[in-house]
Amino acid sequence: MTIIGTSPVTIVFSCIFHLCLLITPIFLLAHNILIEDAVGFSLFSFSERFTDRLTFIFLICAAYFLIRRVFLPRLRAISSVYDYVILVVTTAPFLTGYLVYYQVFDYKIMIILHMLTGELMLIAIPFTKIYHMVFFFIGRFVLIHQHTLGKGSRTW
Repeated sequence: MTIIGTSPVTIVFSCIFHLCLLITPIFLLAHNILIEDAVGFSLFSFSERFTDRLTFIFLICAAYFLIRRVFLPRLRAISSVYDYVILVVTTAPFLTGYLVYYQVFDYKIMIILHMLTGELMLIAIPFTKIYHMVFFFIGRFVLIHQHTLGKGSRTW
């Protein structure tokens, strides 16, 4: 049985979460303006309205994963503080960026928090389980085992 058969909602949230995590910061207009000022060229940018929606969808997915981890006994049993910290480290740049865009709280403090949390997440990538994001799509769509979209089979 594949992960789609055991938890189809989670696989949908997971795919959306990872897509938003990857494409939102790369194709955000504000980030591309900073890149263009720094190096003289930038990537294609989505509209602010679209990236705003992607950020909101990402935050909903992160809330789903938090709620799932807190309320499902089988996940709560295997969760540690580390798992919650990783979720916070991953979500914080998106939440602070969302608050900066809507100018909630003091702008200077929020933009500094946004930059710090973004840098923290980037620094954490090679040293934490966030590194799996590099291989997420290969793992889900190319390799075949019980946690992929392909036909899985248990060998144990």
